[in-house]
Amino acid sequence: MAIMNFKTINGINGDLAQIQDNVRDIHQVLIQNPLMDGIMIKDQTITSGTPLQIKHRLDRKIIGWVVTEKNADARVWRTNPTVLADQILELNSSANVTINLFVF
Repeated sequence: MAIMNFKTINGINGDLAQIQDNVRDIHQVLIQNPLMDGIMIKDQTITSGTPLQIKHRLDRKIIGWVVTEKNADARVWRTNPTVLADQILELNSSANVTINLFVF
């Protein structure tokens, strides 16, 4: 889920204006962090030696990805970063494995 735009309330002053300024500053830091615009993808089964194409739903090129859980001792890697990079993440593994991953 993307972070919503910050909306400034006009016509306030004093402490409330200071709070609004502080919240806006924190909001700016959050929207600049690529991890805040990621998606968790669960239960993806990779058969060793057979690349799996995963639709990542980011509507842009992936900055990175992290395996958050796996059910086997397997190494997982990206096989072809150029194949429809704004739509597809293609992964392979050293053993049959089911993974959860976070893409951002």
